[in-house]
Formats: sequence, C-alpha cells, structure tokens
Amino acid sequence: MPELRTLTVRELKEHLGRFDDDLPVCLAVPARDYWGTTLAHPAQVMSQRQVGYSEYHGCFTLPLRDRHGEALPWDEEDQPASVLMLGVGEGD
Repeated sequence: MPELRTLTVRELKEHLGRFDDDLPVCLAVPARDYWGTTLAHPAQVMSQRQVGYSEYHGCFTLPLRDRHGEALPWDEEDQPASVLMLGVGEGD
C-alpha cells in the first residue's frame, strides 16, 4: 500500500489559525460534468475513520458496506490507516 500523504491534524490547525473563526468550511468536489465544474459542498461532519488503498481507483477509500450498511472487512493485504475525515452529510 502506498504511503498516505496528507495534511496532519497539527498542520491543519496551523493553517486554520490564519483564518477568521467564523469562516464557513466547504469541500471541493468535482462535478464530473462537461464544463469541469468543481462544487463547494458544506463540511458538516468530522470523524476519525479507517481508509484503505484501492488499486482499482488509485487512491484511498472508505470501506465497502453490505446491504445493511455494515462495513465489510478489509482484504488481507490491505493495512487500513486511521484518518480525520471531513464529510458533507450525516453518517459520512
């Protein structure tokens, strides 16, 4: 699994210190439309989650879920990493 290269909570705190405390937070999400629009989704939830690397997608992903919404176990070769996840809705 490739190394997970991202901001750390410490670095995020340092960056956030430069902004007004009441500034809204959004997440940039590609719309994947004809015009190449990037959407600004309001960040509404924050939680510690496990992510694993997907060879198919070429990036890190949340675990797959069964039809009941339960997280499926990771493959034996996967070594999930714990991350701070920002989400755009309940249960992200």
